[in-house]
Amino acid sequence: SPWVWRITSLALPDGSRELVASTGKGFARLRGERWERWDPVPGLGEGQRGPIQWVKENGGWCLWFCAWGRGLVRWDGHKATIFNPDGGFPSFYPTSLASAPESGGGTVLWAGTYDKGLLRFQDGKWHTVSQGKDTAASGVYDLWVPPQGKPTLWIALRDGGVGRLDMGAWRTLDRESGLPNEEVAC
Repeated sequence: SPWVWRITSLALPDGSRELVASTGKGFARLRGERWERWDPVPGLGEGQRGPIQWVKENGGWCLWFCAWGRGLVRWDGHKATIFNPDGGFPSFYPTSLASAPESGGGTVLWAGTYDKGLLRFQDGKWHTVSQGKDTAASGVYDLWVPPQGKPTLWIALRDGGVGRLDMGAWRTLDRESGLPNEEVAC
């Protein structure tokens, strides 16, 4: 696949940022005016990559990213763990990631999937999040957490409008609330 799935201003553990392109053949980082291929996980090989981000976990940092058709990948700097139906994650098709500070001081990690809805990583396991009035797993295209304010997760739903999760309460904003289309692919 010759296309670019997403451009990310990746926040690094040291506070700096770098521009990363998620493509149909892996990742690339911008170095000056040129892109260079980047494989953060040795041995994973080529393949379509999606959203990527560093997440603070247990006093250290781990790199998480979506690998379409393979699952969700967690790299701790030494070992890669692939989460998919064979390893504790219900889908081979993750589409999005978001993280936010938890009230108790940790970090909560969210993942959207094309076919299994919204999931939350808690206590080392993935849990499906009920989506209010329609508890069937709707596909998720994108996730966004505002940088300030109360903890809110915005969810771009496949055929379901926009979801908003505020402090555990789910609300769907769709055609009934004025959205012109039910399919939102941010």
